[in-house]
Amino acid sequence: MEPSYEKDREYIVAKRRFLNMAVLLGVAAALVSAFVQFRAAEYVVAAQSLCFPLLGPLVLLYLRRSDAAYSRGLTLLALLTLLGQSLTTLFGLTNVVNLCWYAVYPLAYFFLLGPTRGLKWSFAALSLTIAFYGALPWVEGYRPIDPMAFSMAMLAYCVAVALAWFHVHMVGTYQRRLYERVNYDHLTGALSRVGGIDLLQRYVNLSNRDPQRPLAVVSFDLDDFKRVNDTYGHDSGDRVLRGVAKGIAAVIRRSDCLVRWGGEEFLVLLPGAALEDARGIADKLRGVVRTATRDMLPMPITASVGVAAYRRGESIAELLKRVDDLMYAAKRSGKDAVAFRHDIDVPPAEAEVSADSI
Repeated sequence: MEPSYEKDREYIVAKRRFLNMAVLLGVAAALVSAFVQFRAAEYVVAAQSLCFPLLGPLVLLYLRRSDAAYSRGLTLLALLTLLGQSLTTLFGLTNVVNLCWYAVYPLAYFFLLGPTRGLKWSFAALSLTIAFYGALPWVEGYRPIDPMAFSMAMLAYCVAVALAWFHVHMVGTYQRRLYERVNYDHLTGALSRVGGIDLLQRYVNLSNRDPQRPLAVVSFDLDDFKRVNDTYGHDSGDRVLRGVAKGIAAVIRRSDCLVRWGGEEFLVLLPGAALEDARGIADKLRGVVRTATRDMLPMPITASVGVAAYRRGESIAELLKRVDDLMYAAKRSGKDAVAFRHDIDVPPAEAEVSADSI
């Protein structure tokens, strides 16, 4: 899972609010600029100033329609910004005041498009600006601003790009570290409980939207693990947990996910797996626990496993309660077993239990 505040729902809501304010301020500024330019008889420049007031609010309304429209709307706003930058270069460089906008354009690209696309767009727009300015002296009767003033504006543009990139890079670095600390277990490398719940919610949402997309959850707990810590020490217990996590991660599918739920209890999320498929995977995982820890301690390490398929419409808490009950049913049956059921209304005490050796 790739960490990105750009996909965070709270960030998107805040960004939309800021865009509402920014577009309204941009429209007001453009209208004032157009009025001044009309008064000065600069009709061509005034006409290009009216592009944003005419198109900006329409794009703002469009990006509110859906998540897909939101993404496309940001690109449209970036195109509108690029159009404004190009028109300013072509028609507005007779006035040195217009140079102040060049330090703002790259910030808009970074804000609208994110760091990678924002950097590409900033340099593409810079190249167009320099090319347009270089062609202006060849236009009959056109007298652009002094090259020194233009060069200073381009320097300010590059500084704005560098500062924006540095800020986004540093924020991304610390965000990634925080994301890993919150969402991953430092001992085993598996997802943490917090990260597991977030991912499970995502899988549940996908399953609810698509009836043909099943979801199963496997819960397993290492049997008598307290005795491992008490007899051989916590270092040995940690080594066992790392070995189990490494062994499980090596055999599950790329789409599956291992979660350290707490202590010696783990979950395996199985998107796209029906109950019978999940049962087979659970039997395999029970064997992996034995083989991955075989040479670590004199005593064998086993696991009690519960398997449940998601029932469309139930809450995550209900699903986790069912699979947890099944895991304890496996323990009550004598441990080193897999408990599952085909009928969700069967009490956990009556769940089917498989303890065949692997």
